[in-house]
Order: sequence, then structure tokens, then C-alpha cells
Amino acid sequence: DKNILKHINKLKDIPGSKTLFVAGAWGAVTSIIPDLAQNTVSIISSFYAFLLISLMVYVRTAIFDLLDIQGDTIVGKESIPVFIGESKTKYLLGGLILLTVFLVAVGSATGVVTKFSWCTLPSVALLAACLLIYRNRILLPGTLFEALVESFAYLAGIITAIAKLFT
Repeated sequence: DKNILKHINKLKDIPGSKTLFVAGAWGAVTSIIPDLAQNTVSIISSFYAFLLISLMVYVRTAIFDLLDIQGDTIVGKESIPVFIGESKTKYLLGGLILLTVFLVAVGSATGVVTKFSWCTLPSVALLAACLLIYRNRILLPGTLFEALVESFAYLAGIITAIAKLFT
């Protein structure tokens, strides 16, 4: 049926909603909520940080959706890869990775975000590497690959902490 809206009774019925909501939740918890706790809040900077974090978490979560495509198809779960296809999902994720790099560069150049936003680029590169590893079947899906995908957030935190120590 072409009219997907007829079948949406709950948020979970929206194709790919889990991936989007997980990314949005991570973005809110790690950028907007901490900024609201401070007296000096830049709405633009908070939104920018929210966007960067949400994009990275979206890519991370969608990579796991790619790993689960067969199971999702069997149980009728409409993740992004099931809804638009595996190939289009890989292109979408590649585009989102490039958008994230572009936003870091523009945000830093315009002063919307601090120079510490550059510390996220190795994590973005790691997500890009994970996408390439998946696409080229360099590692089989399993614990090692999943740990590699999950490590993007730890990498960003470690690099930012080290950079903060030396500034």
C-alpha cells in the first residue's frame, strides 16, 4: 500500500522511528540538557551540538539496523534498511557522515561551536570506517564489529578530554 499514513497508529509504526528517536534522545541528553543547566546558554550552539551528536548516533544506530536487516524483515519491523533498502541506507549514511563533517567545519569557522567540535572528527571517521567495513565485509558481524561501532562515543570523549587537558 502506497499510503503509509493509513497504517500509523503509534510512533513505533513509523518506518525507522526507533533509529530517529534514539538519535534524538542521545542528542538531547548530551547537549541540550547540560546546556540548560548552565546560566549562559546559546540556543544556536546547543542546537548545533544536538544536531552533530544526533547525526553521529543516527549513523551508529542505522549501522546496527543494517546488521539486523534479515531479522527485521522476518518479523516485519520496518527499520530504515527494510523500508528503503540496504543499498540506499548505505548511501544515506555516507551522506550523513559527510554532512556531519561539513557541519563541524562550518560551525567551527563561524564560531557557532567551539574548537573542541573538531575532536568529534576521529569518531566520525571511525563511523565511516565501520560503514566501509560493513559494505566490504572486512569483518563479519559479531562482537568485534559491534564493539568497534560502539567505540565511536568513547573515542570522542577520550580525545576531547585529552584536548581539554592541553588547552
